[in-house]
Amino acid sequence: MVPTPHGSTLLDLFLKPCLEVWLEAPPPGPAPGEEPQALKSQLLLVHSQLQYERFKRQQHAIRNRRLLRRVINVTALEEQTVAMKGQLSVQDEEIRCLKSSLDEEQRRFTKLKQDAKTQSKHLHDQIQQLLQQQQDKQQENQLLQSELLENRGRLKDLEAELQRANNKANHAEHLLTQLSLKRQLDQPHQSLFLVETIITTCQIIYH
Repeated sequence: MVPTPHGSTLLDLFLKPCLEVWLEAPPPGPAPGEEPQALKSQLLLVHSQLQYERFKRQQHAIRNRRLLRRVINVTALEEQTVAMKGQLSVQDEEIRCLKSSLDEEQRRFTKLKQDAKTQSKHLHDQIQQLLQQQQDKQQENQLLQSELLENRGRLKDLEAELQRANNKANHAEHLLTQLSLKRQLDQPHQSLFLVETIITTCQIIYH
């Protein structure tokens, strides 16, 4: 790890006073020839301790940064969770509205289906009734045609009978004319001839 400027400054500020102290008033101990070596060893020991403390401080800083990132991530996740909860609440409300609309549409569809079924049955009944009426009309027309043909036959018979009656009437009129002429010619036999003529005419008419 490259030491930060702040850490290097603290280390220099600590080592410089120590060197000055050892140079001005060396502590009692071994012979003078051994003092620089002992001083060097002590300084190295202090430097190692300071390096260890610096390492610990750096590790703490790394751990704190990691913890800070975790806190930031957790905070972001919490914010995302809150936002997702809000979205879920909105979606739940939308689902509730959609479900209510679906229920309403299902009720409307059921009513329309029932109305269509009722209307279809009503139309079917009307069609059956119209078909029955048409069948009755056809039968009635057939009956009327049969009666018409029968009446035409009767009318022809009546016309033929009327023609025969007219012929008989004309014949009777002719006989009466002849009788009238004969009466004028033959007055004595008028009564007898009249009776015979009347009898003959009646026989011809009612034969």
